[in-house]
Amino acid sequence: MTSTKAILVPIDFSETSAQALEYAKEFARRFEKGLHLLHVVSDADVSPGTEAF
Repeated sequence: MTSTKAILVPIDFSETSAQALEYAKEFARRFEKGLHLLHVVSDADVSPGTEAF
């Protein structure tokens, strides 16, 4: 059986994801696991020629 080393938490800056992050932080702390956050940006949000790019 493999052991979980870290928890991956997808976030989109909504209230729901903020609540999920708080839950994941407590879970990671309690079980002494790492915590990784993931936020995916759409290509449309950062296309070449824009300031964000």
